[in-house]
Amino acid sequence: MDGARPIVCTSTAPGRNERQVSPLQSLVLQRLHELGDPSGPLSARRASERSRGRISYEQIRRIARGLHNGRLTERSIEGLALALDVPLSRVEQALDGYERPTLGEWVMPERLWRLDEVQRRAVEAIAVQIFEAQERAKHGAGTRGRPAAL
Repeated sequence: MDGARPIVCTSTAPGRNERQVSPLQSLVLQRLHELGDPSGPLSARRASERSRGRISYEQIRRIARGLHNGRLTERSIEGLALALDVPLSRVEQALDGYERPTLGEWVMPERLWRLDEVQRRAVEAIAVQIFEAQERAKHGAGTRGRPAAL
């Protein structure tokens, strides 16, 4: 953005001492500014609309003001990536220490054991496509940073 105003690296509120901005707050402030126009940064409400209902404007506003506790659900993290038009991995990185929950080993439901070899390969191929779409979204490859819709 030409003529962009610099991003402030500290946060102050009336009656409070100056304090450092968290990586998540910094990311939100930077992207709201970059997605805005010459009249000002993108509002938290407009950013929330971009998330397709995954994160509320209040959560975005609290993060931007440094009032959020930093704990977000997986859905909110995906929503923030959509709202800010950044790869999911960038939001996760800004969460400082965030680890995506793992579900462990997946066992095919018993009723699917009746599938023959060709059908099982088809199910596995679909699962691989879902996984690869998530990985592309996580790393921002070819999706403009948006998480894959499943």
